[in-house]
Amino acid sequence: MTDIAAAVERRLGQLRPVETGRQLAELIANECSGMLFDVAKYRGEWLQVREIYENAISDVVSSS
Repeated sequence: MTDIAAAVERRLGQLRPVETGRQLAELIANECSGMLFDVAKYRGEWLQVREIYENAISDVVSSS
């Protein structure tokens, strides 16, 4: 759906070395939240994420 792993790899190459698990978790969380909220950077992927949520919500409503 979206390529968070590739984005994290790119960021790892650009930043200072990640020394702790917490730093890695922060990097992953930043990329994931960026995917949801930075529409300009992830325009194509944003549409896919939005569609996934719309379908999931629709499925829940339909099964109620």
